[in-house]
Amino acid sequence: MSLVRALSALPAVVVLSLFTTNVSGQMYLVVPAGSNNRLAETTDTVQTVDRLFHSGNNARGGYNVGDRAVTAFNKATPYITDYSKMYDFNDIATTGQYEMTYFEGSRLLVQWMNERGCGGTDTTASSVNCELIIQYSCDSLPEASLPAAVLPGVERLVNGGNTGKPKPPTTQADIATVKAANDAALYGRHETEQYYYNCMKRSRNKGLFTSTATLTDFATSTRQNPTGTQAGLECPEERDYYPYWSPSPWRDIVIITDHAATACLAGKYQSASQNNHRVYKCVPPAGATGAAYDAALKPITAADCTAAGGSWTAYTGGLPAPDCLLSPWSKDSHLGSGIDGKPLSYEWSVPSIQDIKGSGMSTYTDATTGTEYARCVMRMRYNVSSDEFDPYSVDASSNGALIPQTAGNTQAKDVTQNGVVNIAGAGAPATYVKVNVNAQTLAATYEDRSHVFNIRSRPAAFAGKNIINLNTRGKRCNIVQCYPDVEYDFAPHTTEVAPDTLVHVQWTGSNTNNNAAGANDDGQDGSAGEGAANTDRQNLVQVTDLAANYPIPLDKVQDNMWSRSTCFNVKGNYLSTTAGDAAKTQARGYMIKSATDRNDAATECALWMMTGGQLRTIAQAAAANANTLNPTLDTTPASLIGGVIMQFNGVDSTSGKQDYYCIGTRNNNFTNRGEKCEITVNPDLKVPTGATLQS
Repeated sequence: MSLVRALSALPAVVVLSLFTTNVSGQMYLVVPAGSNNRLAETTDTVQTVDRLFHSGNNARGGYNVGDRAVTAFNKATPYITDYSKMYDFNDIATTGQYEMTYFEGSRLLVQWMNERGCGGTDTTASSVNCELIIQYSCDSLPEASLPAAVLPGVERLVNGGNTGKPKPPTTQADIATVKAANDAALYGRHETEQYYYNCMKRSRNKGLFTSTATLTDFATSTRQNPTGTQAGLECPEERDYYPYWSPSPWRDIVIITDHAATACLAGKYQSASQNNHRVYKCVPPAGATGAAYDAALKPITAADCTAAGGSWTAYTGGLPAPDCLLSPWSKDSHLGSGIDGKPLSYEWSVPSIQDIKGSGMSTYTDATTGTEYARCVMRMRYNVSSDEFDPYSVDASSNGALIPQTAGNTQAKDVTQNGVVNIAGAGAPATYVKVNVNAQTLAATYEDRSHVFNIRSRPAAFAGKNIINLNTRGKRCNIVQCYPDVEYDFAPHTTEVAPDTLVHVQWTGSNTNNNAAGANDDGQDGSAGEGAANTDRQNLVQVTDLAANYPIPLDKVQDNMWSRSTCFNVKGNYLSTTAGDAAKTQARGYMIKSATDRNDAATECALWMMTGGQLRTIAQAAAANANTLNPTLDTTPASLIGGVIMQFNGVDSTSGKQDYYCIGTRNNNFTNRGEKCEITVNPDLKVPTGATLQS
């Protein structure tokens, strides 16, 4: 992590991360599933590598967008804009892209992999300096409609209906026209045409270290991207530097760094986050057009803004400062788990609808239920850098062929190209070795983003409850075909909950995971797995322990996870629709006691999750046949629509903790993959969040 200073003329700005490229690095979001710019490719590589953003990752990485139904979404009509249809679990036929939904205030275990390593502290050794920045952005009101001083955002986030890259505007006059054309073409976007145009016309920060790179005058040109190559509609300078000094649509969740004492405890990151720190931009005067408009977009200082006739305007996100944490250790040159064998992770407290609206982002209301939704995307950036740079002082004054001498760098080094270095001491014969470093490879950043998901308000039944999210991860393939992605598993794998905690079980998958030979074929094609080719399918059944692979028969093991829980649908209503007294909706410890004392609610919850939402009632199961329910789940939807919410409030208090174990029957292949989970219900668990999540 090289930390650099910005122009001293910029107000209250300290740039804490130097981001460049061309280092072997890579990072991939696993939960929520990172796209790496994928949409619904049937090939092993991404079709358009810079479709939405510049990842810097391997083109094989990333997960396709989720499908709602048994068949793939129609690329001509990919979106479901009516949320009463999106989450209508009784309709499993409507096709479209599925948006995972998380209740406000729930806990989501974010998981990722970073290849170049991370870990260490300010005082302990590590092979690299590293930082990980997790952010989110949601749909926003149009910039002209925002309250004063509120950060502008993205009017509507879209995954896209095809793999085309959005077109950028070339003049102020065509911003609206280009936006309409991009909408009509169904191009995906995570930033707006106006935002990109502002970046095209804004001056770059010339106080930053650029070594020997030749850059243009604008924020689209950086040491990593000197020619200003377009990637989606993101601003290259904003991507490459954090914290950024001009308004960004991204809200900070957490900064994870191996310089926690220096950066976190000193408040250098949190005090500069746009969540709670004011940043400025030059706003053109009302009615300005053409050259006058562009001239007012260029300044990055108050004085220059005034001279250009603009208004130097402050913005802030109106949110609490983000978390700032010590980075977890991960092995260098390895895409995998951390030091304890568990995936790298961070437990995110999903923001409230009130906070989202207070930050200038917009929500949508389902008229049938009154539920409010915010449509969002998660973004994660991973920076690695070398100790050849002084972490706090290198800036434009160090530009040129040599890295200057510092306390830990007793000899200025030529880094213009992979060089030959004399390592002999004074008076000794010259001894040369070649080193594989240069100014472009001593620091790097990588990025991944999720597909669109939404955050939803809570129904009255869930008010004040702790909620955790239990999802799945991975995609159809064997380990070699998947790489650098992962095979199926539950996420989190292990969970401990208090009896009143709600567990929101939900998953999504694609119908187009063919993984066929792409443009850069490496011979590792195919999508090994069970059931219909190309398809992701999931379910959840109970087993006796983690080593078991056969589901328990519910009539023989009546004291089970279903009979000990109460299940709800996403609307907050009891899952079961079977007529009967209120006791049939409660955890009772048995499935069938007698012909007149049956726990039908538990049976229907088990049906719902064992069939992936295809069968939801006893009546449907009674009418089912081999053509109705396929044993490899080929006839089930790709997504568990809306999910199932379980409350394990039927624990036998005399036995203390209760452990439940589960598998996905289609994907738990004993020879090469295990898809399993463990839920421990602990009446004595005393944590504010009501649960502990373990990767």
